[in-house]
Order: sequence, then C-alpha cells, then structure tokens
Amino acid sequence: MIVLNGFSAPQIGPLPSFAIQILGISLVTNSISALALASEPLGKDLMKPRPRSRWEACAGSRLSI
Repeated sequence: MIVLNGFSAPQIGPLPSFAIQILGISLVTNSISALALASEPLGKDLMKPRPRSRWEACAGSRLSI
C-alpha cells in the first residue's frame, strides 16, 4: 500500500481491486449479451435485399419533425 503525506497523492489501497471488480462485472454482462446474439438463428435471405439509398432516411418519415 502506498501512503504519501501532503497533497501529492491520496492513500492508494482499494483502487486496484475496485478496478478489477468493475472489469469482472463488465466481462460477465458483455458475455451474456454476446451469447444471446450468437445463439440467434441466421436469416437465409439476409444479404438478398439491396442496400438502401444514401438519401433515404434511417428512421423513416414519421419520426422526423
């Protein structure tokens, strides 16, 4: 543990373990969503539709103000 007096640095103790806990939670939550996306069945005609026009609205005309 690093302890410095004055204004140079606060006590550094639980910070590395806290960062590891955050990374662990992120790993678990991202893994769950990745498994959900990976288990989704593929569509057979996924690549058949032509790409939309560059000037076509992404959200549609009903959402525009």
